[in-house]
Amino acid sequence: MPGRLVHPPLVGPAVLQPLAAELHRRGHTVAVPDLRAAVATAAGWPGRWVGAAAAAGPAEVVAGFSGAGLTLPAVAVAVSARRVVWVDAVLPTGTWPDERVRAAVLAEGHRLPADLYDVAVPVPDRWPDHGARYVHLSPAYDAAAAAARARGWTVVGDGTGQHLDVATDPRRVADLLG
Repeated sequence: MPGRLVHPPLVGPAVLQPLAAELHRRGHTVAVPDLRAAVATAAGWPGRWVGAAAAAGPAEVVAGFSGAGLTLPAVAVAVSARRVVWVDAVLPTGTWPDERVRAAVLAEGHRLPADLYDVAVPVPDRWPDHGARYVHLSPAYDAAAAAARARGWTVVGDGTGQHLDVATDPRRVADLLG
């Protein structure tokens, strides 16, 4: 599967390197671009993020982890992906769900511009949502997995693992990617 793994804004590509290594071991070509510079300032970050994710060229499959899920439709369009996979990830909805949750996540993460989440992430009118797949790793993403299922997407995984299984159990996650 020629693909692209997209890390979330709060952490860098190292979180996905174990999964990328496992996919490479299985014969897949996968790029994990470093997108951290795209969130150095809030204004315009979605466009910079998508541009940086697309810089490595086309990809058949785009898989995003955690907060990267917000950007997946735009990244998929930019790389001409035919398939999009959310890996225990936030689904694009246009708004941040709970201000208390947002504050807790920001408190634990690396420094980001305070207004990063005030910038709307555009979702293209057309993106490869046919055959979209959601990988449900942890209970924290039960609602996102249910929403993906309600959209008619294939949902794999039972949500009983850990959110960071992409780093701590890459074989399991690679199996779920299919």
